[in-house]
Amino acid sequence: MHNDHHDLSWIGEHAYADTPSRDTPGMRDGISLTAIRGIDTSAWLDRLGAVTTGMPAAYRDYTIPDHVEGSLAMVGTSGDWSFVLEDGDAATVFLSQFDNDDVLSREGEEMVCVTLNRHDAPAMILYSSPADDRMAWSADFGTAFLDGYSALPEDTAARLSVLDDRLAACGAVHARLAPPARPWSEMGLSDWAPAVYRAVGCLFGIRIDREDVEQGQLPAVVLPEPV
Repeated sequence: MHNDHHDLSWIGEHAYADTPSRDTPGMRDGISLTAIRGIDTSAWLDRLGAVTTGMPAAYRDYTIPDHVEGSLAMVGTSGDWSFVLEDGDAATVFLSQFDNDDVLSREGEEMVCVTLNRHDAPAMILYSSPADDRMAWSADFGTAFLDGYSALPEDTAARLSVLDDRLAACGAVHARLAPPARPWSEMGLSDWAPAVYRAVGCLFGIRIDREDVEQGQLPAVVLPEPV
């Protein structure tokens, strides 16, 4: 167990709890993360179609008005990253991209998303490098990015290689587990989620305080339901 409240592995440790926690006014179980840098937080939320809460209201204190449709999320920053946390079935960016690629990052922006896809497995990591324009590359939990693509832009391939190395170092790539891996069929999403979140936090320097999330102290934002 990791005691550092800024270690993102705690998110993964509770991602697939058999019995969701009801003892927190914030989030603990089933959290998907999307983070981006290279764009102002408010501009990014506008791109996502978010409904902000006027004077920033804490997640724990905010109720979605009857006339507003969407799901409640948390928003925050870590260094030069802006992030949203969602505990619905999947990340809004993942669900929206199929109908509206405007939600994806633009050239000069970098995005990483861990989406649990509880409605329709598999869980995935999405990544878009600053060299990409409205393009996100994906890897299922337990797999490497470069195992899924035969041709990539040089800059993107280099960045995905670094991400694969970090995932492997954190024990999140089945083919590169050491000592020899258990059979794939014996590995579940709960095995991969802590390692995936740990790798993302470590590589990108994203730190999110566990108490802030579990106590619902981060600002609330309403994200639209994908159409």
